[in-house]
Amino acid sequence: MELIWGFSFPLIFNVISSYLTRSFCHNCHKVGFWASVHFFFSTHKRRISYFAMARRYARTARTHAPLRQQEKAGGTVLFLDTEDATAALAAHLARLARPGDSILLSGPLGAGKSVLARAFLRAFCSSPGMEVPSPTYTLVQPYAGPICTAHHFDLWRLGGPDELDELGWDDARDGLVLVEWPERLEDMTPPDALHITLAVLPDGRRTARLHGWADRLPPTLTDTGAAP
Repeated sequence: MELIWGFSFPLIFNVISSYLTRSFCHNCHKVGFWASVHFFFSTHKRRISYFAMARRYARTARTHAPLRQQEKAGGTVLFLDTEDATAALAAHLARLARPGDSILLSGPLGAGKSVLARAFLRAFCSSPGMEVPSPTYTLVQPYAGPICTAHHFDLWRLGGPDELDELGWDDARDGLVLVEWPERLEDMTPPDALHITLAVLPDGRRTARLHGWADRLPPTLTDTGAAP
C-alpha cells in the first residue's frame, strides 16, 4: 500500500492540478515527482497536507496567469518622479472611475501604494483635505463619494480570500474598491479591474505600470501621470 501511494502520487497531483488550472502544468509534474519521494516516507497527516499544497499551487497558477498575459502584452508605464505627479495620475483616474470599478495597487513596501491611494480617494471624494488613514489594522475603510461609496482595502494581514465575506467585500463591490496587496484576493480578483503596479528603480525613480480600462484610458499618458 505504501508503494502504491508513493508512486501514484505524481499522477494524482497532476490530475488535481490539471483540473483546477484547466491545463496540464509541467511544473506541477516536477513538483509531484519530487514530492512523491518524500510522500513515500511521510506520516498520514503530512500526506494530507500535500493535497492542500497541490490545490494552493494550482489556484495560484490560475490566478496569476491573466497577470502574466497582461505583462507580456505590455501596458502603460509612467514615471512618477514627484508626489505631484502621483497626485496628477490619481486625479485623472478618479475622473474616469465608475461604480462597480476595482483598482488594484501592487508593489513592494515603500513603492508608493498608500500615497497613490490617498490622492485617489481625495480626488474621488472631491475633498483635498480629507483625512485618509491607512486601513492596515482595520483592513477596510469606507469613503462616501459623489457617485458612490469607495472602500479602501489593505489586505496585507488577510489570511485568505475566505475572510473577505467578513469585510463586506460583496457589498463593497456595488461601489468602488481600491485594494492594496491585491495578491491576497487570489481567485476573487475582479476580471475587469485596473491593475497598477508600482516600483522603485535602482536610481530611485518611481514607476507605475497600468493594465486594464482599455476603453477608458487614453492611448498615451504623459510621464507626469496626467492625460495629454
